[in-house]
Amino acid sequence: MKTKQYLSILTSFGLLSGLILLLNSCHQKDPLAFNEEYLIHVDSIAMPAQLVSGQTLSVAFYGMIGPDGCSAFSRFIVEQKPKGFRLKLVGKRRVGPEVVCPMNVPMLDGKTLDLMVSDTGKITVEVINPGIDQVLTGITEVVTP
Repeated sequence: MKTKQYLSILTSFGLLSGLILLLNSCHQKDPLAFNEEYLIHVDSIAMPAQLVSGQTLSVAFYGMIGPDGCSAFSRFIVEQKPKGFRLKLVGKRRVGPEVVCPMNVPMLDGKTLDLMVSDTGKITVEVINPGIDQVLTGITEVVTP
């Protein structure tokens, strides 16, 4: 009976030790790895066709953030223009010689940006995509309350 208990304890200890080593090896930092920023390609945007002046213009973005799980959304760059906005979506990607990336494909999935609009008339939202002349445009009409 004691031998059976001893083997059970030894097996449990071995499994626990192996699990700890496995989990620890997954979280080791690659000393040569770093984050690289890039411009995300936006496939489409959704925004209201009409808005009341003083309300927030909510713009939803759709597209693929990157090819695998090492890619992630980082930030918006917003440039206000007369009668509109110019937007860039920046992604970050973990790169390095020993970086192993999960196979999931991160998507924007309607990630939103709220913009304050005070002018009336047509407001143009331009999304700058990577490449030459790759601009996605949306227009909303802002009316007085």
